[in-house]
Amino acid sequence: MKNPISRIILSLKQLRLLTSLEMFDKWFGFFVKVIWLVLFISLGIYLYQEYHKNTFYLKDFKVPVAWEDQGYSGEVVKEAILDEIDKVNQELALQIGLSINDRNLKSTRNSDNDNTQILSEINVEGFNLRVIVKAILNFFGKKDKNIGGYVTLTDSLQTITVQITDQTVKEFSADKSHPIKNLVHDAALYIMLVRQPYSLLQYYNMRGDTIALKKTYDYLKRHRDVIKDNDFYFLACNVSLIERDFDKADSWADSLLQKYPDDMNSYWSKSNVSFNRLRFNKSDSLQKIKYNKIYVENLKKCIVHNTVDGEKVSLSNVYLQLARYYFNQKNIRLAEQYVAKSRAIKPFGGFENNALCYSYIDAKNYIKAEQFIKKAINIEPDNANYWDSLAEVYALQGKDSLCVATLKKALDSPIKIGTVSTKAYEKDPRWQNLQNRRDFSALLKRNAETVSP
Repeated sequence: MKNPISRIILSLKQLRLLTSLEMFDKWFGFFVKVIWLVLFISLGIYLYQEYHKNTFYLKDFKVPVAWEDQGYSGEVVKEAILDEIDKVNQELALQIGLSINDRNLKSTRNSDNDNTQILSEINVEGFNLRVIVKAILNFFGKKDKNIGGYVTLTDSLQTITVQITDQTVKEFSADKSHPIKNLVHDAALYIMLVRQPYSLLQYYNMRGDTIALKKTYDYLKRHRDVIKDNDFYFLACNVSLIERDFDKADSWADSLLQKYPDDMNSYWSKSNVSFNRLRFNKSDSLQKIKYNKIYVENLKKCIVHNTVDGEKVSLSNVYLQLARYYFNQKNIRLAEQYVAKSRAIKPFGGFENNALCYSYIDAKNYIKAEQFIKKAINIEPDNANYWDSLAEVYALQGKDSLCVATLKKALDSPIKIGTVSTKAYEKDPRWQNLQNRRDFSALLKRNAETVSP
């Protein structure tokens, strides 16, 4: 029989064990409740964000059996439309001097990857979380916005019907003798209206199609649901700039600043209005000082209000614009500091190197201008614009033989715009000193014969 002291010690041990178990159960239960509460709140926030997103899913087109028998499946039609969108974006990039990697011009490829895709592989005790999320969103009225459609064929007509949402349907028809690529082009532009309205507006502006430009803008005003609120103000400001209505553009930029004072794109819009006033509007010296001040101040505010996600304007581009401004002000030291800051964020592409080439041309530093344009050519050797720029650098240095040889490479390049052509070179004042050279005349004659029907 145990002595009283041993029994007391044993009892104390048992009591301590019981107390520990109760404390463990109490605290473990508390932490489990906290974890579940955090998960519940996180799911609520995630569902809220998903509900308010304009997410589009690109699906195959359904085609008639007659088309499938000829090898034109729904996948082929979808790919043709995607190719057309990329082609429009590439043409736009070349014409207005934007990089093809610009946010607004990025390829539509892989746009069918929706935001809940990562959940598709996650199953909890047999429940697919992606299905559950979509079911909850559907319960609250959030439906998938499918970009897809149908191709139909009758004895007299061929039709492409593009369906983006259950409310948004557009049909394009033509007789059977009409090239199907025209229908694909129309369908691509309609998809861009919803997915890439900014680049579509620029595309119509580039082509001088004021009627289509106005129709697109009017559509966006009537269908504010297809574009975020701050995107709409950003677009409205840019449309006003395209129309050279600087007062209206300034008003839109002010509205954007008032509603989104912490968004760098608001300050970018304000700076862009001043830049366009300086570029296209006749101003006296005092006004130019004023607009230059507003331009630079708002570019610097872009840096202060820089955010990470969803930028229409990158911080790298802001630094590059400041660099170009200080190049124009002949402050080369400060300009090169901003060039270094821009390049530290991301490596320069052909567009950025070409822009810097012209900054150094303005500064009459032709050695550095040549260095930068050769970097652009190394990145995009098939881009005629860059060979054209290099030829200009040679012309400014009096290297006429090299200039003519480089112009030949520009004319032979597969990617070029209207300013790079035989007809354009005949009248271009940059090549005035070459007009009496035999090799230049032979070059123009050769290309004129090449492009003749």
